[in-house]
Amino acid sequence: LKQMPVVLRSDKRFWFHAVLINGWALKFAASTITADKDLMLHAVRQDGIMLDFAANHLKRDRELVLAAVQQDAMAMLCCDPSFWKDSEIAVMAIQKNGMLLGLAPVSIKRDREVVRSAVSHHGLALEHVDDKLKDDADVVFAAVHNSGHALQYASDK
Repeated sequence: LKQMPVVLRSDKRFWFHAVLINGWALKFAASTITADKDLMLHAVRQDGIMLDFAANHLKRDRELVLAAVQQDAMAMLCCDPSFWKDSEIAVMAIQKNGMLLGLAPVSIKRDREVVRSAVSHHGLALEHVDDKLKDDADVVFAAVHNSGHALQYASDK
């Protein structure tokens, strides 16, 4: 793809098909392609991590970020950091991948329901919760039920 003709690097129809085969090809796309919201929506619905190739202004686009996170919670690592303050998107990502709690703001780490959901799917995420919730028997049980190793992060109390 590095050797592709310039005309293809900015051909939207070509890229609509290319991302179905291998979204990582976007690495070689023209900036007009990675700035195209429709095309990038198409790409992130295939693989949320493709948000990483989007133009910066699209990494701040709520619709695009939401679609990316719905497909792969790890897309939170590719979007504008302000989305950690968007509770709908941040909570969705954490519930899909509890280890993202480590990057979440304190307010989310203190939310008992979000934390319980996260540790029930990813017990080791207990490491990243607010200390008060490490005392909560229900939260700790949910974490340990998922992974016995989570007990190391529980409070000594």
